[in-house]
Amino acid sequence: MRKLIVKCVTSGLALSTLSLAGCSFGAVGGPTATPTVSSAEVMKTAEAMAQATRDAATPTLSPTPVTPTATVPEVTNTPAATSTPSSPTVRANYNAYIRTGPDEAFDYVDFLLEGKTAQVLGRYENASNGTWWYIQPSGDGLSGWIWSGAVTFSGNQSSVPARQSPPTPTPGPTATSGQTATATGAAATNTPTPSAAP
Repeated sequence: MRKLIVKCVTSGLALSTLSLAGCSFGAVGGPTATPTVSSAEVMKTAEAMAQATRDAATPTLSPTPVTPTATVPEVTNTPAATSTPSSPTVRANYNAYIRTGPDEAFDYVDFLLEGKTAQVLGRYENASNGTWWYIQPSGDGLSGWIWSGAVTFSGNQSSVPARQSPPTPTPGPTATSGQTATATGAAATNTPTPSAAP
């Protein structure tokens, strides 16, 4: 009986030296070999080959260089800053009178319609009914006084200069039962009294 020694080479490394016992091989052209290997020997050989593969040195791979890629910053929408107006303003909470002075005793000269704005030019503290703003409406409109309760103020109130009130109007002749006297002394006429907030 002859022994055949087989050397397995993988990736340039010797993995195992294997001896197959029980094999007989004839010369070329001679009688053919008849294997005489038991199944236990085959299993033992297979296990030895598997262990030799596990024990084989694994070549260390050199790291592949990674080319850095440019990072694109994420674009976020920044809300526009809301600035305090350069000069204070008011916005009408409802349709409100613009008067010739800072009190309901003064005649009205115009209206500031609900949602409309006006620039604030002055202020007056009325002891009986609070703060009044002297305003110039945006666009068309007459300047005058508006009660602070009828508007929403925007800006720096301390930057608004104090203004003097014009003289309080002197009451004229009093009318009775909704009648208004005319300047010529003619008979009284029924004139509807406007109803609106101060």
